[in-house]
Amino acid sequence: MGLIENGSWAPMAAKIMKGMLEGCKELTILEPAVKITSALSPESEAQLEALADALMA
Repeated sequence: MGLIENGSWAPMAAKIMKGMLEGCKELTILEPAVKITSALSPESEAQLEALADALMA
């Protein structure tokens, strides 16, 4: 599972979601968690591409 958070209005969302899900059996939370702030930036686009690569692996 990959986590994507909206850094504008929920900057702690990925950390909270990860904490809620880490007790689940047979679930792998992939890194990096992606933070998008208002609009897709070159940095968040690179994070999304890294997450996509992790999901494909």
